[in-house]
Amino acid sequence: MDYSLLIGEILPSEMKKVRRMVSLDSTLSTGLYYSKDGKGYLIGIIDPLTYYGMAKSAEHTAKMAL
Repeated sequence: MDYSLLIGEILPSEMKKVRRMVSLDSTLSTGLYYSKDGKGYLIGIIDPLTYYGMAKSAEHTAKMAL
């Protein structure tokens, strides 16, 4: 298996919104980390070898339409 680590930094302008959403639903905090200087990071594992066929393509198209 081949997995990749994905790390994303939360924009400072979005930190207040993220903290508010997490306070309403604690399940959103999975993979969310705060540094001592107030920055926020999202960390997760992704699988780049997942087959991207017609079903995945249709799923992506449907999500983009929302």
